[in-house]
Amino acid sequence: MTSRIRLRLGMCHAGRGDLKAAQAQFEAVPGKPEESLTAQAHFRAGDSLVRQRNWEAAVKHLVLFRDHEPLKGCRG
Repeated sequence: MTSRIRLRLGMCHAGRGDLKAAQAQFEAVPGKPEESLTAQAHFRAGDSLVRQRNWEAAVKHLVLFRDHEPLKGCRG
């Protein structure tokens, strides 16, 4: 339940344009990368970092979708 709340709160922050606060919420979601909520958090964290033009940090989140077999073809 906590992970869902963090994702929702992060999306609210992102919608308001506060990408740093959104980033903090997305990165606080625990779990294994192949779990659906964790995968969504990594995707959204990567997206908010791209919007902030922080390319190196974004790659760390988004590379999971290329390298982890369970996440290939996954849509965030």
